[in-house]
Amino acid sequence: MSPPYMSYYLAFDTGSHFTWTQCEKCKEQGRSCFNQREPIFPSTKSSSYRPVLCNDQHHLCDPRRCSGVFCEYHSEYMDGSSTTGLMAWETFTLGSNSGGRGARETAQILFGCGQDQRGFLTDHPNNLMAGVMGIGWGPTSIITQLQTQANGRFSYCVPMVGNSGLVPSTYVRFGADIPSRPGFRTTKLLNYGIDPCYYINMLGISLGNQRLAIYNRVFKKNGTFGGTIVDSGSQFSVMIGPAFAAIAKGLQDYYLGTSGVRLVGMVGKWELCFTRPELLRLENMPTLSFHLEGGDLKVKPEECLRFWRDQKLQVLLFGYDEVQRCYYHRSVSADEPTFHI
Repeated sequence: MSPPYMSYYLAFDTGSHFTWTQCEKCKEQGRSCFNQREPIFPSTKSSSYRPVLCNDQHHLCDPRRCSGVFCEYHSEYMDGSSTTGLMAWETFTLGSNSGGRGARETAQILFGCGQDQRGFLTDHPNNLMAGVMGIGWGPTSIITQLQTQANGRFSYCVPMVGNSGLVPSTYVRFGADIPSRPGFRTTKLLNYGIDPCYYINMLGISLGNQRLAIYNRVFKKNGTFGGTIVDSGSQFSVMIGPAFAAIAKGLQDYYLGTSGVRLVGMVGKWELCFTRPELLRLENMPTLSFHLEGGDLKVKPEECLRFWRDQKLQVLLFGYDEVQRCYYHRSVSADEPTFHI
């Protein structure tokens, strides 16, 4: 995007396929913006910004969503937040390691110029997020649009937070930039029609060395319900009712009679909470293993165990909790497409 409004932070979202950033019109009366640290993108001052016109008859423009002559979009997320604005073309500049230090590659990207954002819980004045990069299945996905650069592949890794509390730098890699690492096991990413989410085949869950008694059918996708997705755009893991109940019972049995550990029940939206002396730190805390087709994904105590209950869907969301400084580990690739463990 045109300087001086060149650098923006977008939330990397595997659960959606549309990319957007807040635009200056969201500050007008009757519209809504969330706080962001960088100046909101002034689309009218960008020489490379080009809105999609309804009479362009672009195949991604819904003629029922026209705002005057311009093509409008509307996206909603699982937490109820939403963005509305205009579809447009803009020049996106991405870092590259193929041309030496400081190399850049540019691409014309169809994106959303967000003019009305609702329900985003990002009111901190130093919030870095300016929008969302949709990386899921779908025609507007960055992966689909970066055809020559990405070749249908992307990879990312979220490292653990160090003892200092600082978040290490990491990279999103596309196409040939993805390194080949020995020892990785993979599980297939499954696609169900127009659903943008990356589904994986969950076979079971273990707490410590104990396999939890959960019927396999609990994890199966059944029409519009069920299944397990990998969602980088959320902070917490959501478990379908029977799986949540099995984990809760397993934790209660695990801590039964453990010195210093006390069940406190529900705290806020968290249904099952325990307290323990700070001096114990991570001692005697269990690992949680997700048994996936092709390998197991182990979540260690230092990576935090937090879930809430849902009756329709399971989500593996190993994300960062800014308040508690806890990480939920995950790494993803779409080579086969697969999920790297």
